Amino acid sequence: MPKPVEPETLRSLLSLASFQSNGDPLEQTQGHLISEHFPNCERFWQLFVVPATRRMDGYPKQLAGNNAYRPRVRAKVQDIIEPHYTTFVHLIRAHAHLAEQRYCWVEYSYTHLVCAIDLTEMFLKRCYRLLWELQEPGSGAVKGCTRKDFLQQHLEGTSDWKEWRRYAKPIRNFRNTFIHNTQIGRIIETETGQALIPKPTAVKRYAAWRKLYAVRGDRVKIERDFAEPQEQLRMDLTGLEDRLNQLWAPVIPEFESEFYSPTRPALRTIYDIEFPAESHDDAAILKPHCPSCGCQIDASSHTADVKEYHRDMPSGASGIYLDSRVAYFRCPACGRMFPAADAVMGPGRPTASQ
Repeated sequence: MPKPVEPETLRSLLSLASFQSNGDPLEQTQGHLISEHFPNCERFWQLFVVPATRRMDGYPKQLAGNNAYRPRVRAKVQDIIEPHYTTFVHLIRAHAHLAEQRYCWVEYSYTHLVCAIDLTEMFLKRCYRLLWELQEPGSGAVKGCTRKDFLQQHLEGTSDWKEWRRYAKPIRNFRNTFIHNTQIGRIIETETGQALIPKPTAVKRYAAWRKLYAVRGDRVKIERDFAEPQEQLRMDLTGLEDRLNQLWAPVIPEFESEFYSPTRPALRTIYDIEFPAESHDDAAILKPHCPSCGCQIDASSHTADVKEYHRDMPSGASGIYLDSRVAYFRCPACGRMFPAADAVMGPGRPTASQ
C-alpha cells in the first residue's frame, strides 16, 4: 500500500529537513560549501529526495535517520535522484581541491567540474522527460508538444540553458586539453615567482607550449589570457554553481505543482505516496499504458516484488511476463513487448467487463 500522508503535514515536515541535520555524512559535513551559490541543490533534495527515502519512516513526527530508498519508490525517481546527488559530490570534491591548494590539483578539479556538467544535463533531461510523461500520460503529446518539443520549450530553448552551454564549453575545453593533450603549460612571473595558467577561454590557443612561451613578457596578452590557478578555479566553480542554481530554479516549482496537485496523483504514485482524500475509483488509479500506442495494459498479475523466473512468454496474450527477473508487458493493441519499467502510468480506463 502507498504511504498515506497529509499534504500540509508533509510540507511542514520537509521544511525542517536540511543537509546538516538529515543528510548523509558528506552532506552533513560539506553541504554548506555549495549553499551560497547553489542553494537550490539543497531545496530540491529537501522536497523530492527526502520523500523517496526511509527518512519518511518517522512521519509525521520527525524524519528518521535512514537515507535508503523506500522499497516501492519507482526507478524513474531514483534515476533522477542519483545524478542530482553525484553532481553534488563532484562539486564538493572540486571545493576540496580548492581548499588544499596543491599545484597538481587544479587540473583534477576540472575533471570534477566537467562530470558535474555532464550529470546536470542528464538530471535536467530526465526531470523534464518525466514531467512530460506525467502531464499527459500515454498520449504522446503535452499541450500539442512532442517530447522533443517539450524539452526544447522548457529546457534547451531557454535563455538559462543557452547561457549554461556558453559557460560550460570553455570549462570542457580546459579539461579536454590536458586529458587528450600534453600538460597545460604555465608561465612563471619573474618578479613574484607566481605560476599562471591559460584561462579556459584561451586554453586552446596555448595547448602547444611554444605558443605559451612566445607571449612571455607580453603584459597585455598575459593579463587577458592567463590567471593564477586557484583564483581561476574559484571563479569557474562558483560561476558554475550560480548557473546550476538558475537551471534548478524552474524545475522545483514544476515538480512541486505535480507532487501536490489535487487532480494529478501520478508523481505521488511513483513515490509510493498518497493523500488520504484521493479517490480510489478506477479512473483515479494510475495504471500502466503502452509507451507506443497509449493502450492500457491488463497488469492484474503484477506484484510489487516479483522473484520468479519464467522463460516462456505466450505470444497471443497480454499482461505481465518475466524474463531473467525483469518484468515485461505485452500490449494487446499493437503487440509490443516492453519492460514494465518503461510503461507510462496514467489514469485507468473502464475495461470491456465494466
